[in-house]
Amino acid sequence: MSKDMKKSSKNFMMGTVIGGVIGAFSALLFAPKSGKELRHDIETKSNEVAKKTTELTNEVAKKATDLSNDVRESSKELANYANEKKVQLTEHSKQVIEKVKDWKDTTEEEVAKEDTSEEVTAVENK
Repeated sequence: MSKDMKKSSKNFMMGTVIGGVIGAFSALLFAPKSGKELRHDIETKSNEVAKKTTELTNEVAKKATDLSNDVRESSKELANYANEKKVQLTEHSKQVIEKVKDWKDTTEEEVAKEDTSEEVTAVENK
């Protein structure tokens, strides 16, 4: 996973937690309750925030792991595909080179035959 993605996930989670805490405490502090009730509500909300934070952390970690596995698998598939194409291209190049060599040899033989035939004709005409 890239550093930017990790940083972005971390920032999102921190923002979610901080926003939840601020919202919960603001609601509690401005509610008309006794000190005992207020402390109980703060404790309850703190436990809820801690639980939600743990759930979010686990969810983000699972998604990050899944994404990492997907990227790893895609990379392997791409590397295998590239390797297959390299092998195919190498084989095709060898075949083309062999055909060019055969064509060159055939052409040289034909030229040599023509030269020999011209020499024989020239000798016969003398």
